[in-house]
Amino acid sequence: MTVEFGAVQLVYFGLFGAPVVVAVLGVVAWLGYAYGEAKGKLSKAAALERSHKRRISSLESEVNDLEAMMEGDDE
Repeated sequence: MTVEFGAVQLVYFGLFGAPVVVAVLGVVAWLGYAYGEAKGKLSKAAALERSHKRRISSLESEVNDLEAMMEGDDE
């Protein structure tokens, strides 16, 4: 069975098929963009969290050192 494209089929595809294809491609592109943005924000948040943990650890170390110095002064 052969399918021949005539003027009616081309007009039908132009009116209904092509806009659907363009819309689907637009949605896929937007989802890809949104995914990339979310992934970037998550990686930035993870880096910030690591930085904060390092800073907290540093501050805890300083507090422990100061407490040790204070205990040494009491004796």
